Amino acid sequence: MLTEADHRYYPGSRLQVVHTWEAFRDQVRIFKPDAVYYYGHGIARQTGASTRLLFENPNDGKADDRPGSDFARVLGDLEKKPVLAYVNCCHGDAGGLMGLG
Repeated sequence: MLTEADHRYYPGSRLQVVHTWEAFRDQVRIFKPDAVYYYGHGIARQTGASTRLLFENPNDGKADDRPGSDFARVLGDLEKKPVLAYVNCCHGDAGGLMGLG
């Protein structure tokens, strides 16, 4: 349990914040995090379908939705895998066994 802020954690030093899919994919390889925390929107296109995570799309302002399996694949392909991946989103368990919950 955190009892106070740890000032060693700030963007660029022990903490990385990304908004786009490309930034996530690139920075997770460069930064080599011990933990990944996704906090954002998730959608389920149809009942039983896997959850899709929403990232910003800087080109047209629309959401860039990616399957949760793509998120998992990026982490699984890392040479140094994170110890923890926590996904906090709407519809995270919408896909049942294919969900993120």
